[in-house]
Amino acid sequence: MMSNIRINEIRYVRIIDVVGSIDTLYAQRDSKNRIINDPWPTPFASSGFDLDAVGVINQAAKNSSETYLNQFKRPLYFNTISNTIHVVANANTTNYQQKNELNVYNLAGKICFKTPLDNAKSATHEIQIPSNLSAGTYIARYNNYSIKIILTDNR
Repeated sequence: MMSNIRINEIRYVRIIDVVGSIDTLYAQRDSKNRIINDPWPTPFASSGFDLDAVGVINQAAKNSSETYLNQFKRPLYFNTISNTIHVVANANTTNYQQKNELNVYNLAGKICFKTPLDNAKSATHEIQIPSNLSAGTYIARYNNYSIKIILTDNR
């Protein structure tokens, strides 16, 4: 199911069975020194690389420790499907001495949206992006963490 694929978690794509060369004289190699079949560009629309299926292998389970740890390494992330910002608060990301809040800035540095977050020792906040924000690029900031958000008209 496509809804279970976490697009933002994809790190590498490996293409196999394409037109190219695996001759050692011309071959390209990957980081493990394996010969890769690098597709050759062609001037013909009917030639070259044609992708008709994608498979996901080695996907971590939704609640696996890998996903859990990645969230703590990345305490702020944007879900493009639901237009929500996720803030994972823990002892490393929360400043208990100050008011913690999520701010969303436009590229001119103006705050377009802000919301307070509680100072819980461990909490995950899911903040919905307001529908009145126009399409464009924004920066979301939570304490010392920030991410770029690109909003489209297709929301």
